[in-house]
Amino acid sequence: MDMQLNKEQLRREREVRAWSQSHLAEVAGLSMRTVQRIENSGSASLESAKAIAAAFDTQVEALLLAETETPKPKQLAKRLVFVAAIFSSLLLAFGWWSRAYAEQVMVDVAVSSGGKSIASAHLLNDIGEPSEMKVDDVLKVKISSSKQADGNIFLNAEIYFYNGEAFELKANPKLLVANKQSAAVTIAGGEGNRFHFIFTPHL
Repeated sequence: MDMQLNKEQLRREREVRAWSQSHLAEVAGLSMRTVQRIENSGSASLESAKAIAAAFDTQVEALLLAETETPKPKQLAKRLVFVAAIFSSLLLAFGWWSRAYAEQVMVDVAVSSGGKSIASAHLLNDIGEPSEMKVDDVLKVKISSSKQADGNIFLNAEIYFYNGEAFELKANPKLLVANKQSAAVTIAGGEGNRFHFIFTPHL
């Protein structure tokens, strides 16, 4: 059974010695035609490979074609499986990102007190990540959301009021709201003021 030699290596070994193919054939005890065939195809019998290696004063192993240069069917299959695995992972990651993007919720928040508007904001809320709005040193609102199987949106609101030193959690209303519908919450703030909050989610 023939073995595959590195054609470029054979040629380099011969040329570095300034040998012609005919001289290599003579030193190795092979025919000129055999040497030409081996250099052209890289295919050689064990006996011919040993003869050429001896002529170069080296081992047959040094003339063999490296496995990385001639992938075997099994190696090709493993590489294909590896590439397919990476491709599948990328598809899964892209699918997750697409779903996460599709499930982002825009929540409109409006705050008023005493019949006057204090602030309003559009909070882009990523599923599982809270969004926040702050009204000076008066109050702060955190919103997290999740889409329900029935299409409604669950809002978890945390409402903080400033107590002179830090923001203190005063209320934690949990609301189930239909898309583009509003839910209102009224909270008593400091100094007897009442604050009115309106939450409107948009998918």
